[in-house]
Amino acid sequence: MNPIFGLDSLKVAGSSTERAQQTIATYREERVKTYGFQIAVDLALFEVKLDAQSICPFGVKIYSLAKFHPVFHLVAASTFIDGLFVCYILLPAKDESNFMKYVLLNGDFEESKTVLVTSPVDLIYFQGPHYGDRYGIAETALGALARASIPVLVTACSQSCIYLVLPGAMGPKAKRSLAEVFEVPRKRPSSR
Repeated sequence: MNPIFGLDSLKVAGSSTERAQQTIATYREERVKTYGFQIAVDLALFEVKLDAQSICPFGVKIYSLAKFHPVFHLVAASTFIDGLFVCYILLPAKDESNFMKYVLLNGDFEESKTVLVTSPVDLIYFQGPHYGDRYGIAETALGALARASIPVLVTACSQSCIYLVLPGAMGPKAKRSLAEVFEVPRKRPSSR
């Protein structure tokens, strides 16, 4: 067992008797690069907890909203230890009552769900080169916000983007805090 990496030696491909050790390398920049920060404000966060039988009817309701052309800023999902499924939906705060009436207060799954609405909230999101291939990007972001005493309500990550839902009016402060630990490329002067 390799005490540094905690890995056993691995067999070399094509050889049944030779063994080699695997080496893992990571790259960390002094300041992580990003293409910039985007902020959406005055949003409503819906946290909908559903049991297994309610997921499909809830999904059908969400799908049926397409005819109204809603603006979803974020939809993320997770499971809880107790077996419940939680769906986070971020919409403009002005659409909160319509969403509640059409989706949450109308349906066969009403008895088996709980809903928490937080409004207003802000969303800050950003992307950068190879975020999905490297360690520590979310840690850097969350650490900067913790040092600035900015609470994070929901975190979602994709291959190249990080989404952070914050209490209302915290987006600009979060942007300043993140700009201290992330490097945003400066615009080059025009050559004309």
